[in-house]
Amino acid sequence: MLTSTGSVYTVGCAEQGQLGRISMRSASGDSRRGKTQILKPDLIHMKWKNIEHIWATTYCTFLKVANSDQILGFGLNNYKQLAIPKDIQVVSTPLVIGSFKNVEKIAGGQHHTLILTKDQKVYTIGRHDYGRLGLGKLTEDVTELRCVEKLKNIVDISAGEAQSFAIDVNGKVYAWEWAPLGTGLEDDAIEPVLIDSKQTQGKEILTACGGGQHSIFLVKNDGNNNGATAVASSTNATAPKKGKSKEKEVVAEEPPKENGNAAEPSVADDNKDTEKKEVEKDEEMPAADEKKAAGGAKRGRKKK
Repeated sequence: MLTSTGSVYTVGCAEQGQLGRISMRSASGDSRRGKTQILKPDLIHMKWKNIEHIWATTYCTFLKVANSDQILGFGLNNYKQLAIPKDIQVVSTPLVIGSFKNVEKIAGGQHHTLILTKDQKVYTIGRHDYGRLGLGKLTEDVTELRCVEKLKNIVDISAGEAQSFAIDVNGKVYAWEWAPLGTGLEDDAIEPVLIDSKQTQGKEILTACGGGQHSIFLVKNDGNNNGATAVASSTNATAPKKGKSKEKEVVAEEPPKENGNAAEPSVADDNKDTEKKEVEKDEEMPAADEKKAAGGAKRGRKKK
């Protein structure tokens, strides 16, 4: 959390050093203060007092110092995703990352990090498996920032656990890494692939975000009022008429007909049928009484 005065607060799990203020012993909850240090937001005490941007990946945290080109980082570094060359698995306090220069934005997944520079280039670092770095076929992890040459004029980046996205100046989105959702590919994309589906074709993508096993895109409204509503109602035979509300359209729909006959009877029809049956019953009763009376008369004559 970044305050208006440039201070940074963190809260949550700290086993990988991602809070930047808790020792490994305290992160496990075995210290005298127990888990109180991680369950409540607290200030990161550091010599840099004015932070203007913050970014977080799965296990890393990055801070940009105001009025400076300095980037600070802490968290997990087992695949050098912090770009700290030393053989340090976990960094629990903020350190200056010397190789991060001219940074516009930082994103990343579980074991890799993306850098968008102010000259609209994308750099990656970290684990090489499944093409997550977008650098093509690799046999070793990348421990120094490398430019993704196929990406040009990029204005935004984002990443999920194992997929990455880059959006260019024209609103086109590119994806790569472990079977990235949105490309329609089942295999891993080891280099950036343009997402060009029916749903996104000809549309400007504003933002792309990835999760563990899903992705989501924010698309610019093209001004077509029918938009999703037209698609949702595309199975209807006729389009809505002007001046009629959606409620009226629903009411106007008749119940399904059976074998081409009229629709099922209404409640009023049921009442008419009931009245008709009662009349028929009343008409039958006199005939029954006459028969009964005739039978009684016949029995009476036998007794005489």
